[in-house]
This record gives sequence, C-alpha cells and structure tokens, in this order.
Amino acid sequence: MPDSLRSNIERAVADDRLLVSDHARRRLRERRILLWQVTSGLSEGKLQAERADARPHPAIEVEQVLPDGKPVKVIWSYDPGESEARLVTVHYLDR
Repeated sequence: MPDSLRSNIERAVADDRLLVSDHARRRLRERRILLWQVTSGLSEGKLQAERADARPHPAIEVEQVLPDGKPVKVIWSYDPGESEARLVTVHYLDR
C-alpha cells in the first residue's frame, strides 16, 4: 500500500526536507508564530481535508494546536518529485 500524503509530509518535515513559501513566512511573521511551533504539532493535528489534485502539488489542511493552546489551520503540500514538504500558509481559526 502506498504511503499516504499526510505520512509523506510528516516524514519530510521530520527529516528537515521542508520548504516554507514566501506567503507562509509572511503569515508566520504577522501572526507571531514560530516555524517550530507549526512543525512540532503536525503529527498530532487533525486532518481536515486532503486535496490530491491540488496544483502545483497535492495538499492537506490540518487543524493544529500551537504549544500555547491556540488552534490554527495549516496548509501543507508535498512535492513528490523532490520528496519535500511545503508549508503553504497558517492562520488562526478564530480570526
């Protein structure tokens, strides 16, 4: 059975094969969220949607909880050609 999109993303993040989009960098900075806060909560996050046909790469939406208890929605994508996860964006759920 092939690995799931989520497991590929989790493995890439754990192996530090992660790119952060310019958009995500801006959103992290604006929201005062550090990258480690998002990456550390991925495996415990609740999968909200999987978009295997998303372009340019398949993506998942994950509801995560930051270490301070704030819930966020994080969009992750996966580049199978490079075996890399990509952080697309992050935002607070209550905003």
